[in-house]
Amino acid sequence: MDLHSVLNCGLTKQFSLNTERLLLRMPRKSDCRDLFLYAKDPFCSRYCLWRAHRSLKDSCFFINAMLKENRTKAALNFAVEEKSTGRMIGTIGFVSFSMEHSLAEVGYSFAPSIWGRGYATEALNKIVDYAFNTMELHRLEAQCDSRNTASARVLEKCGFKREGLMQKRLFLKDEYADILFYAMVNKNA
Repeated sequence: MDLHSVLNCGLTKQFSLNTERLLLRMPRKSDCRDLFLYAKDPFCSRYCLWRAHRSLKDSCFFINAMLKENRTKAALNFAVEEKSTGRMIGTIGFVSFSMEHSLAEVGYSFAPSIWGRGYATEALNKIVDYAFNTMELHRLEAQCDSRNTASARVLEKCGFKREGLMQKRLFLKDEYADILFYAMVNKNA
């Protein structure tokens, strides 16, 4: 199944990807509370494009935006649920696509309370597998703030190669940030 087929198959609320410890599933409105529990922490969002959530309403707006992007096929967002607790502990997905070039950019964010347990690596490995073996993409790309060494390590553990440094590329939290650019090519394509 190629990228076009995946985006046009009408991903349902039941669609999910499984790993040993995680369920990557379509976001639900009921995820707002779990999202707010970690998204309110400025430490969590310090290297993200979004700012810390100030209220449950901010988290509900975020979930609704993810649902809309999925509906309009602008992105493919997953809520990451910890199987042992049933809690949503992060988000991951394809933040942009180019059907013409058979590529997508991946992005993710996880609750600080679970950092260091390998969940981001586990989830990203599943996304890479899905992208290359089901969606039949040719290339995956990712970006991270150069100060976010943990995210860079996750990308490298999953097989992404650093392709460059874009100096002062994004204006994040009132300052320009250097951005590391990573990519991975499907060796089977």
